[in-house]
Formats: sequence, C-alpha cells, structure tokens
Amino acid sequence: HFREGGLCSVCSPMHHGAGVARGCYRGSRAQSFAVSRGLSEQWKLLCGAGTPAVGICLTEFMRDEFVRSGAPSESLMVKPNSVDASILPELCREGVLYVGRLTEEKGIRQLVGHWPESAPCLTVVGEGPLRAAITGVAGANVRVIGSASGPEVRRMLRSACVSIVPSVWPEGMPLAAVESRAEDTPFLAFDSMAFAYAARDTSPDYVIPAGDYTRLVCVATEVCRTSDSLRGAAAAICSARYPPPPNPACPGGAYSRAPHGAGRLSGVDPATRCSPR
Repeated sequence: HFREGGLCSVCSPMHHGAGVARGCYRGSRAQSFAVSRGLSEQWKLLCGAGTPAVGICLTEFMRDEFVRSGAPSESLMVKPNSVDASILPELCREGVLYVGRLTEEKGIRQLVGHWPESAPCLTVVGEGPLRAAITGVAGANVRVIGSASGPEVRRMLRSACVSIVPSVWPEGMPLAAVESRAEDTPFLAFDSMAFAYAARDTSPDYVIPAGDYTRLVCVATEVCRTSDSLRGAAAAICSARYPPPPNPACPGGAYSRAPHGAGRLSGVDPATRCSPR
C-alpha cells in the first residue's frame, strides 16, 4: 500500500487492522473493513480450502510476494495483462506520453515538476485528485488533457516517441505499459517497479534508477531523437510476451491444473453453477 508518500507494509494478508483504522481504502474505515474481510477470505481459500485451485498473478514480483506471505507456490501462475494487437497504421511520432491516474503513487507530480522546457513536449492523459496541482506546475511544453477513450489513448501511444510509467511504488503491470508496446512505443520505468524487467527487455537504458527524474528526462529526450531507428522492437516483444487473447500460456494452463474444470477457478460449484456459500 502507498501511504504518506511511501510504501507501507504494516498489514499482511490476514491482518488488516491498521489499514482499517486508517481508512486506507478510499479514505473510509467502513469500506476498508469490507475490503479487508474479502481479502482475508480469499487468502484463506487460496492457502487452505483449495478454491480457487489456481491463483493467477500479473507479474513474477506479485507471485514472489504471495509466496513470501505464505501462499503455496504450486498454486500460483504468472499471467501478464494482454491487449489486442494494433490496428493503426504507422503515424508520425513526436513527444513523450504519460497515461494513468493523476495520484501520488503514480509519480506524475514529480515528473511534471522536473520536466524542463528544453525537453520534448510531455502530454499527460488521465484524471485524478492531482489534476489541479499538476496543471499549476506544468511548464510551457507540458499538456494536461484529462481523460481519453480507449481508442484515443491507443492513437496517442501510436503517435508518441516514448511513454513514461513513473510510478513510485511496485505496481503490477499497468495496462498503459502493455498498450504502449502494442503500438510499438517503448516505455521507461524506474527500477523499483515490479514490471521494470519489461522495460529492460527493450533496452537496459529504459530502466531508470528510482527517483532520478533528471536521468528519466535525458533518456526520454534521447529516445525521441532516435525513435525512427527503434521501430518494430517494442511491438515484437509485446507479441511474444503479451499476446492478445486467447493467450496460449494461460488461462488454458490454469484450467488444466484445476480439478473439475473452471468451477474450481471461479469458486462456483460446477454442478449447480452457484456459489458454495
């Protein structure tokens, strides 16, 4: 959990008292209590009751964290997010793109605050509680355009030289990162991210030391300068590692490991098609 500008690991899968007391879920103790009960029940099922028979993790980092907390490794599979392949033609590319929520844990306030006017244009797509603050510190070459539809985001990714995922906490695998690759646009990320290995697949230079915004700007500027020579690399990796549905790696493999079929995966009794509770 991200709290007061940093990571908080006080709670564990079966103990969420601190999070409930602080109202960590959407600032509400009542909602935090409800979520904590649900998480605890899911954890007990995964670790002991056998339903679901298989837990699907977005990243290896997520799987490792589950195992460290006590989940049986044999019950976990890694299945990254997948997106449809691009249907857009190659477009004229320029500038840098951020797509995501405008919240503290996304690192967008720091990114915009460190973006110099000498750098390529940075376009910020998304909504959130930091919208006004980000607009207030944005320089002349930073455009904050708010929300956009899925097709609009894909077109903007297709038109950018590079995208940036500057999160300051270990996210799973943001959809924007996978979509960026599908549109043959490399992305940059900090090395503290759970998905940093995905940026490193394209180039080790695309993984930036955590918090080094100066380096982030420098690499983004260089990628914009040499973007024509990078075409094809990101899309090829996306096609190989994050194929569009149906993904051959999973959930087919998960279903084959789940006794009595999909019912054990979903918590639904296959005989009655009803929840066991």
